Parts: sequence; C-alpha cells; structure tokens
Amino acid sequence: METLARTFIGIDVSKDDLVTAFPSEKEQWDVVNFGNAEAGIAALVQKVKEHPAPHVVLEATGNYSMKVVFALCENQVPVSVLNPKQSKGFIQGVLLSTTKTDAKDACALALYGQLE
Repeated sequence: METLARTFIGIDVSKDDLVTAFPSEKEQWDVVNFGNAEAGIAALVQKVKEHPAPHVVLEATGNYSMKVVFALCENQVPVSVLNPKQSKGFIQGVLLSTTKTDAKDACALALYGQLE
C-alpha cells in the first residue's frame, strides 16, 4: 500500500488573524495572513485544499480557533489541535531567538507536524 506524504501547514491563531505557513520549495515557508472571520476562513480552506494531502497544525485558542477547526473538518482536512503548553517548548527551541512573531510561530507549528 502506497502512503501519500502529508503537507503540514501551521496556523498561528489570534482574535483577528490566522497567520498561516505553507511549505514551499527549498524548505522555505510562504506565510499568508487570513482574517479570522467567515470570508478569511473560507479563503484559507480553499488555499489549504490546493496542497497535496494537507494536514493543519495549530494551537488551541478557545473561541478563536473553533471556527477554523470546524471549517477544516467540514472540508475533510485533518487538523491537529495542540495544547499551547505542549508546543511552547518546541517553538522556543526551534526559533532560537528572543524575537517572537506570529509568522515564526506558524512556521514552527508546521515543522512540529512534520517531525511528529
């Protein structure tokens, strides 16, 4: 049986934004910001579905992450919702920097999916 490689996509969720890291060539990331509202979530789902075998990784942020998780599941996109305490140490280790940004967090979450 052939196993299809997953495309891990990281999302840093906040009240207003869904900062999303998509893998690109040469182990780089394309970071795209979507609004955390109906139109932004719909655009995000469409973009995610353009990738082969997508799997989204994000942190649980209560009400802020619920709508995007629901929309992804409704569109049959696998989602891993991490406990922020679980991912915090990993993200700090990956960033190796005191400068924390939403884009860096999104990339680290995608990387976390690749390594798990």
